Amino acid sequence: MGTQPPPQKGAEKNVSKMTCFVWNVTLQFHCNVTLKCFACVQSRLDAQQTVNNDAMRRRQEAIARELDNIRRRQQQLEATNERLQEKAIDIRRSLTDLDLTDVQYQQLKITSDDSDVALKDFVAVCTTVAFGFPPKCLQLRVTYLTVFECLCTPYQGVI
Repeated sequence: MGTQPPPQKGAEKNVSKMTCFVWNVTLQFHCNVTLKCFACVQSRLDAQQTVNNDAMRRRQEAIARELDNIRRRQQQLEATNERLQEKAIDIRRSLTDLDLTDVQYQQLKITSDDSDVALKDFVAVCTTVAFGFPPKCLQLRVTYLTVFECLCTPYQGVI
């Protein structure tokens, strides 16, 4: 049958160069596509990072505002507490002598309906009602009653 001519050395080189060129172009194309995909992914990540950073900054600012409000409220409460403690000390000092005589008790009992009664007088009446008259007043009351009985009983002279 027929014999084939021997292959030419230059043609093999041309085919080999062509194959390398095609592979080279194909690799470059895939490399460019990959680089474009990488650039797209990188830009998406950068955008997402920017959004996350902005959200985090807003959260931190909100937390800082809340902490400032809490600090300010704490200072107000401490100042109010200090004023209330000073008032309590003043009231405690004014409530040291709560002993009432019968006359004072009766006068305060009559005026206790009015709202003009001083706190000390109000507390004095309440403690007198709750605990009774203090011993000093009880002793005066017993003395008063015995003198009153002696004066009111008819004189019975000695026969």
